[in-house]
Amino acid sequence: MSKELDDSEKVKGKENLKLEKIDEMVKNGELDPSNVKFTTWQDKRNDEDEIIGTARVVQEKDEELAKVEYICPRCQNHGFKETEYKRPFWVKCENCDKSFSIPRLKDKVDRKKKGPDA
Repeated sequence: MSKELDDSEKVKGKENLKLEKIDEMVKNGELDPSNVKFTTWQDKRNDEDEIIGTARVVQEKDEELAKVEYICPRCQNHGFKETEYKRPFWVKCENCDKSFSIPRLKDKVDRKKKGPDA
């Protein structure tokens, strides 16, 4: 198991945190975009609003499992897994065993409007 990285050790910025597995699945015909029931792509940010992790979730119609590709905001492991999709949705990093949430976008916006003390 790897250690959690200090914020100063993390790679930051959308351009440096690339997710490619799901794109490859589409190119190879393993995933049909017209058969997608749910998809989201969310960045995880630190207190300085820098992107330190990201997660992409795709669930196909008639599938119980969602495909999740992520870069862990704690250890920056690049991972991919298929997991049951249910709310609240959490992703457990296969490297550091820490979990992080993928909130509904509506909830994320509501929290931002209320401010940091909410």
